[in-house]
Amino acid sequence: MVHGIRGPIRKQTNTQSHTPGCNSSLQKPEYSPETGSVCEEHPVFDHIGCSTWKWLIGPLAVYVCDCLYRFIRRSRKMTVMHARLIADDIVVLDIRTDSSHFVSSPGQYVYLSIPEISTLEWHPFSVCMNEKEDGLFRVYVKTSGDWTGQLKSHVMKETNISPDTISSKSPQIDVYVDGPFASPSENIGNYPVSLCIAGGIGVTPFISWIQYLRNKKHSYLRCRRLYLVWVVRDTTSISLFEEEFVRLHNHCYEENVPDFLEISFYVTSPWRQVQAGDGFAVSRTIFGRPVWHQTLDSYMKRHSRSKIGVFVCGPRGMISDIRRAARHISSNTNKLYMYHESF
Repeated sequence: MVHGIRGPIRKQTNTQSHTPGCNSSLQKPEYSPETGSVCEEHPVFDHIGCSTWKWLIGPLAVYVCDCLYRFIRRSRKMTVMHARLIADDIVVLDIRTDSSHFVSSPGQYVYLSIPEISTLEWHPFSVCMNEKEDGLFRVYVKTSGDWTGQLKSHVMKETNISPDTISSKSPQIDVYVDGPFASPSENIGNYPVSLCIAGGIGVTPFISWIQYLRNKKHSYLRCRRLYLVWVVRDTTSISLFEEEFVRLHNHCYEENVPDFLEISFYVTSPWRQVQAGDGFAVSRTIFGRPVWHQTLDSYMKRHSRSKIGVFVCGPRGMISDIRRAARHISSNTNKLYMYHESF
């Protein structure tokens, strides 16, 4: 577009009186019957006008409309009804919203902005719980950066609680919400066999699915088997969501499908192997890091000639290891379809 405006590309305007390529240095006009060329005057050139705008105006209009729409979406101010700290580095926020305009599906996420911390920064978090009857949804925020660290300090200041306090209090925090947005985890219910692998706080998208399945009849689900593998540093993290696991496990027994759900915990820090207090977690806990090609191969042998959806949410290093293992063992008769989210 700039080149078109400045005119570096030019064209001849007098081709009728000066055929391109004729000898214009002659003092008298020349006409060649053999070639039909005319050379009556010197060539005259003019710049070619700019036409790039014709191709840019459409995409720019769509982009401006998208920015305007997102600006309107992001102008929705909501209120943090309850906030608490768990495990010393995780902030739990219960946010009240208008349920008629905020409808989320399992696995989706939202962008949050808190003006007291930064007016320009937006950060994505999974919608872990959406209680429609109360108009609340919950996000778990792990403090691993500047923004999340300031959020933790701000919550402690507004609620006057310490990191050791686990009780929920009502702070005066305004938050802007954009979303919800789709994510790969939404496809968990589209496979007959789904394998969910989480690393650390990456379990939150799968927690929303567990809450969803707890309120659904198993006969209406396309997914017939669900496996959850959660890799954590210590057993303290398991206790954060152990109640959700137990409730879904009991729901499966009530629906007469006890084999629908299988959960495995991997604790990676040998010096932090504190024994869990509940038998549910103890019997499903393995100390050490999983060997991914052996882990994936064991699930493939259970479901030969089946499509298995592998959903991973965790650190990038773990995702790369699982991707290499999946490529190595996937076959034509038993394929693995991998989806991943990283943080």
